[in-house]
Amino acid sequence: MQSIDTQASGLPDDSTSAGIPNGGDANRPRQPSWSGAIPVPRHQLVRRRTATEAGRHDVTSRIMRRSMLATALGLTLGLLGAACGSKPKAEPTAPANPTTAASATATTSQAEEQARREILATYNGYLEAYIKASATADYRTQELAQFVGEPLLGQLLNNLQNMSRSNVHNEGRPTWNPTVTELRLDAGQAVIQDCFDSTNWNAVGGKAQPTTQAKKYPVVVKAKRVNGKWYVYESTAQRSATC
Repeated sequence: MQSIDTQASGLPDDSTSAGIPNGGDANRPRQPSWSGAIPVPRHQLVRRRTATEAGRHDVTSRIMRRSMLATALGLTLGLLGAACGSKPKAEPTAPANPTTAASATATTSQAEEQARREILATYNGYLEAYIKASATADYRTQELAQFVGEPLLGQLLNNLQNMSRSNVHNEGRPTWNPTVTELRLDAGQAVIQDCFDSTNWNAVGGKAQPTTQAKKYPVVVKAKRVNGKWYVYESTAQRSATC
């Protein structure tokens, strides 16, 4: 039980609240009316109150510090969340360099022009080699293979062999005017269109028969690139048309 100071608490003291026990002597010291209560000196009570208040003040200070820490932590997390949640500004894309684009276009054009020259050189080489071989019906010629691929190469050699068997050969010289009309550098494919004129180029000797076909007609030739070199491999003469 907590000790109570009667004077400090305002309760009546022993002289007014307790009677004299039966058989007691009025001169005997009177006992308090409550058992076990030990009066606490005022200076000790003041100390206890001071200690209590100090404890309360310490608790209050700890609560305030925790509150301040929690507030600071909340602000920090809020700032971090805002920083993480915000998207970085996209850097402006640099405009295309017109000089670079022009250079790439020029490079492509140069490559195409170079390919066109090589294709026409191959076509001209093919015709020159065939004109030379047909002058003697030389079906063993090796020159054609430098410019012509299959299946056209086999067809030309077969025709020369038939001429040799028939004792026929060609005299004179044809003319032509080819143009590269299609070119796919990535695929290594090209198409040549030509107006072939064989008016002054005729088969003579042996069993040669006069022809009734047109002597000047369009020709469509296909070319392909193999191991960096162009070859013609297909030729279609459109003898029913003129050019």
